[in-house]
Amino acid sequence: MESLYDLFKDAPSLGSLIDPGHVIGGNLIKASFDELTPFLEKVMSLEKDNYELNELKVAACGIADAVQILNGRYHLIITNVPYLARGKQSSFLKEYCTEHYKEAKNDLATVFLDRLLHFNLPSGTTALVLPQNWLFLTTYKKLRTRMLKTRRWDIVAQLGEGGFENSQAAGAFTALLIISAFAMPEKHIFTGLDATTCRTVQEKTCLLRDAKLNTILQGEQLRNPDARVVIAQIGHGDLLEQFAYCYKGITTGDDPHFRRVFWEFGQPNKGWRFLQSTVNKCTYYGGCEGIIWLDAMLNPLQAGVYVRARQTWGERGIAVAQMRRLPVAFSLGEPFDTNTAIILPYNSAHLPAIWCFCSSSLYVEAVRKIDQKLNVTNATLSFR
Repeated sequence: MESLYDLFKDAPSLGSLIDPGHVIGGNLIKASFDELTPFLEKVMSLEKDNYELNELKVAACGIADAVQILNGRYHLIITNVPYLARGKQSSFLKEYCTEHYKEAKNDLATVFLDRLLHFNLPSGTTALVLPQNWLFLTTYKKLRTRMLKTRRWDIVAQLGEGGFENSQAAGAFTALLIISAFAMPEKHIFTGLDATTCRTVQEKTCLLRDAKLNTILQGEQLRNPDARVVIAQIGHGDLLEQFAYCYKGITTGDDPHFRRVFWEFGQPNKGWRFLQSTVNKCTYYGGCEGIIWLDAMLNPLQAGVYVRARQTWGERGIAVAQMRRLPVAFSLGEPFDTNTAIILPYNSAHLPAIWCFCSSSLYVEAVRKIDQKLNVTNATLSFR
């Protein structure tokens, strides 16, 4: 019984992440619960007038039942896992996830995905709702690779924003996943559906029920950049990264202090630099209203200041706004902020061709096939 209490002392933080076999070894699990349960029932029948003792007995029986459930193995698990990004986790939960679920640690939802597959029987299946960003973010590359190699994927449906009727879930970008605990057969095909363009829950529901499913060869997903899971067909030609590099911009650490717009000065004073930012739609030139007090940021270096991408200063490239439809403009060789990414060709002769691609709808479609996050990462913008 002491082992049982030790096992569950962290239950408020861990819940069903508790793994009896892993935490306390096999000794307790090997004990027959058929023998333990009658013993607990016998203890329960004693000293019924002792309230505190009875409460303790009830808790003990509840813990014993929980151990049986948590150590069970199941044919089918269907659930909506808890969502909690790593930055919002307690120190204890962070440490536990790092130790036991290193590849999945960045969100509690992906930790539960890993945990639930251990609940399955060898032939079992798990169906769950979880954030869709683990399907494409670089931080989950190792987790995706392992899951694609060791589990059979059955269905992936990307819901995007507005997948829940409850308004408290506004802003969540979700996906439905059905995945089995055993490795995929050779040339296994799973099915996929993209409902991200539907605006309401009702539209998504109709699409899930009536739309034609895409068929995807699971092994081919490992050939995608960063093993990203793409439910639409994509080509396997040359990547943009072979012709250009995508750079991240400057962080001032204190915009109100270091940042202005050019019309606040007749002529920017010495120590100030022009700063390029985003545009709302594709245009040749735009986002050029800002200036920054670069000297004050660097002499001495201020807290929170990160000056990146000096390689782009004085060079012409393409400035990409990293939100939603990814509108672009030409970059003018000035510093730029972190809302913008600069695609700089290795060969300046390729700039016109890259501009034609990035300013077309083909670019947005290609990027959104592999990254549905609201703000796209720099790595994705050049398909690195």
